[in-house]
Amino acid sequence: MPLLSIVIPTKNRADTAYHCIRNCLSLASGNIEIIVHDCSDNNDLETKIKQEFSDERLSYYHVDPVSMTKNWNLAMEKAGGEYVLFLGDDDGITAELVNAAEWAQRNGIDAVSTPRGAEYFWPNFPDKRRAGKLLVRSFTGKVTFPGPQAEFERSLSHPRPPNYTLMPTIYTGFVRRALMKEILHDTGTYFDSINVDYYLSLMLLPRIKKYAVIDYPLAIVGLSGKSNSARSQDTKGRADFLLEYTGFVWPEELPQNTRSSIGYYMEPKLTAFKNMKRNDLIKKIDYPYCYAVALIEERGPGIGKILQQYERTMKKLGINEARGWILLIAVGCRIIVERIVLKIWSYSPMKKNPFFFSAAAANIEQAETALTNQLRTSKQTFHELLQAFDVNVKMRIQNRKPA
Repeated sequence: MPLLSIVIPTKNRADTAYHCIRNCLSLASGNIEIIVHDCSDNNDLETKIKQEFSDERLSYYHVDPVSMTKNWNLAMEKAGGEYVLFLGDDDGITAELVNAAEWAQRNGIDAVSTPRGAEYFWPNFPDKRRAGKLLVRSFTGKVTFPGPQAEFERSLSHPRPPNYTLMPTIYTGFVRRALMKEILHDTGTYFDSINVDYYLSLMLLPRIKKYAVIDYPLAIVGLSGKSNSARSQDTKGRADFLLEYTGFVWPEELPQNTRSSIGYYMEPKLTAFKNMKRNDLIKKIDYPYCYAVALIEERGPGIGKILQQYERTMKKLGINEARGWILLIAVGCRIIVERIVLKIWSYSPMKKNPFFFSAAAANIEQAETALTNQLRTSKQTFHELLQAFDVNVKMRIQNRKPA
């Protein structure tokens, strides 16, 4: 059994997937497997793989077009490693990833997550100011071990999801495959949401015993003109994204407008709680916040429909009508004030530049090479940072010993 399965679900993006695969195959380790699960309606990527790749670590599967969630579920079935990591087909990984997986195995860690510190904007990214650039935010190299139950409670208290790259996640982080099998056994599926990574984080937290958050760029999140991150920037992109989910029924408790992205954050939370059969948690979802955001971002003829749906949701959940409307207005006012303050802060000259490193790159392979070279030059490889972490841990243990 390999230590790590790197899974790349892809659809109609052979141009970026090709470089993603090359990046993964550049890892020197023989203790990994790379699974490409392609549901494209063409053979472009399949042809490239057959012509150029003969690495026995690579397995390629081509199926008929399906939704992203279905493709992730089918791909997960093919994974055989002790740990599993999912990459988007425009993402990349650094050479330090295997070192992190080996460290996790030695220390009995169920999952490892990293903040979204490194981002590569492909040349076709809509924002031309960032297109063709690698941006790496400053990082500390620190390793922390959050309490799973505390993180689960934290996710409940936030209307929008907190930074879920700090939660156990399979997207650009890795998770023990045995935990994924538990979720399959309990719910009949691995992923069951249009926001697969946040959904999985919520499903993992009640099951996980120990996970680590490493403030270090083990992976590079790619953003291309066809990525979901870019598509979610406008109304048409979000609508087209939903059309791929044949048979998907939008939860009647959530606003169904496509101008606002709030539903894409609330749907995985609601779906996860339903699959957990936790009606108590379903009632704790901050519906006034969700609808207030939808109303603020709608700014059009859909406002009336959102208000009607909010009224139906209050009745379904047994929320006092007067209290529900008061909460909606109060939360809406708070959100507007918060957004004004945030906008002022974004233009503040006191705001520090958060970037550790930036570089021009034509594709994800060049971005990874630039990042790796910079980490080695600055003596900030994962191995070096981990040595410093282990020394600090030993010093704290020694200081706790009685004299």
